[in-house]
This record gives sequence, structure tokens and C-alpha cells, in this order.
Amino acid sequence: MSCRFHDKKRLPYSAETLYQVVADIESYPAFLPGCLAAKILEQGPGYCRASLTVGYGPFRESYISKVLLTPFARVEVIYESGPFSYLKNYWHFTSLSETETEVEFFIDFKFRSFIFQKAMDAVFLEGIKRVMEAFERRVKNTANI
Repeated sequence: MSCRFHDKKRLPYSAETLYQVVADIESYPAFLPGCLAAKILEQGPGYCRASLTVGYGPFRESYISKVLLTPFARVEVIYESGPFSYLKNYWHFTSLSETETEVEFFIDFKFRSFIFQKAMDAVFLEGIKRVMEAFERRVKNTANI
């Protein structure tokens, strides 16, 4: 069984502001629950490769992804290696005005380990809600600086 979540919402921020928070991967440990470390391994035009370490309770795992960056419009994660059977994740930003954006967030993953997957199944939905709330708080704090 996989963990899948999809949500769309309107937020009172520009697409540029929202995109910049999501694309700032190395800042994730400062505000994102469960993100213990984040490092850019390689950067090129329109992409980067990043290593993230995530953990919950006694579980801790690292993985590497290629992140496709379309400024102010989309951030898409392409899983390369780590503990997952697969991981699909993207953020899509649709500007509705200078100060309002529709944000679409999608994540779908499955751990290779049955034990990790069962542990994640128990906390997934609540954890994803905390992730979305953390991004919204970060955007609000960034926009008010």
C-alpha cells in the first residue's frame, strides 16, 4: 500500500513567493517537521540534485532526488535512490493575481521496507497536514520580513 496525498488551495501570496520557499530545499530542516537534513549535491539550469534525510520517532532515512525547477510555476521531484520503491512529488503554482496563487501539492510514495511502510501508514495523513501547515507558516514569515 502506498501513501498518497493531493491538495489544491488558494493562498494570498504571489506565485514567486510560494515558489521560492518550496525551491529553497536546504532550508527545509529549519521549518519542515520530520526533515532532519537537506543538501544540494549538484545544481544546473532548471534542476538540482538533493539529498534529504527524514525521520519520525526511531525511523531515519536518506534519499536522493533530482528536482526540476520551473521558476514561479512548478517544482517536481524525481526520485533517484534511497528507501522508497518509488516517490512522486510535485508542487504546481498557478498565479490568479499579483497577490493570490492556487497551489497544487501531490505526493505518492511507497517504502521498500514493509516495517517502514506500516509505520508511515499510521502517521501519514497527519504528517502531510503538518508539512502543508509548515510551508504556509514559512511563506507567511518570509512574506512579512
